[in-house]
Amino acid sequence: LSFGQGIATISNNNITGLVRPEDDRVRNASYGIVVSGNAIISNNEVSGCTEASIWLTGSNETANVQIQNNTIDGTGIIIDEEANVKINQNNIQGSVNLTVNAPNNVDASLNWWGTADPQVIQKMIHDFRNDFNLGNVTFVPFLTQPNPQAFPNYSAAVPTVTPKPTVQEYPALTLLPLFLIMFYVAVVLKRRQVKKV
Repeated sequence: LSFGQGIATISNNNITGLVRPEDDRVRNASYGIVVSGNAIISNNEVSGCTEASIWLTGSNETANVQIQNNTIDGTGIIIDEEANVKINQNNIQGSVNLTVNAPNNVDASLNWWGTADPQVIQKMIHDFRNDFNLGNVTFVPFLTQPNPQAFPNYSAAVPTVTPKPTVQEYPALTLLPLFLIMFYVAVVLKRRQVKKV
């Protein structure tokens, strides 16, 4: 699954080892969900991927990505974009990895990491502690047991995403008459002031 524009909602799926044949760098490389841009990723079970269960890729620093209520098994999450990322209420059996292209901080609190030992959890995370160019992954507080709601619910309604309001744009020719009228009014007012003097 790969989305480059708009807002993607990926919800209530069971995803196992998707192979991207166009990836010549690694033969038989498999990814679960690949997203570049705005996304809500919720209530999925992702497993059997050799490269990443969830891979956020791209250079969209205004993107908002929410990863919530998923069970992520195996290779975990790679964040390779300058996005606003929140990872909450997941069962993470892999790791969270920030690459050199991810300088933003990540909220990864309230997840189950397969352990309640904070030192073990810290070793599962690659962030600014490993490379000062990266953002910080905040994982405290964390869940002390698996989240029972972090699985697909095939009868649930699809979550909705409200897009950010956009500024309406007008073509230049649409605004030209307005500018001409304003110019005319300014000239007339100027002439009246000159006549009074």
